[in-house]
Amino acid sequence: MHVMATYSLQQLPDNEGNLTQITDLIVANERFAAELDWTPRPGTKTYPRWKDALVGCFKPGRYPHLVKTDRKREGLNIYKLLKENLGESQRLQFEQMAAANNLRKQQLAAAIATQQQALNWQ
Repeated sequence: MHVMATYSLQQLPDNEGNLTQITDLIVANERFAAELDWTPRPGTKTYPRWKDALVGCFKPGRYPHLVKTDRKREGLNIYKLLKENLGESQRLQFEQMAAANNLRKQQLAAAIATQQQALNWQ
């Protein structure tokens, strides 16, 4: 889960965001979405286990590169990725994941543009 959190925060401005922003990016990533455990946490009807695991990533000392800040935006806590606390191999891995995701987005946009162009010719 910390990999998903790290990836998501890298996609946000200043490597920070609230849980809604982070979870939206995780769900939107096909590879991550396939691994999420949507079964409800015990004692709840709908709160999925994977969100519990995500929140746990930001507990002090668990992952030094993932921190819960003292700030709030629109009433929601702000979480931050401290890139300087990532090891070199981790940093390269996450940069490669981000580049691959950007390439997929570009390929999808090109495919959509081609289909739209084909429809316009008909």
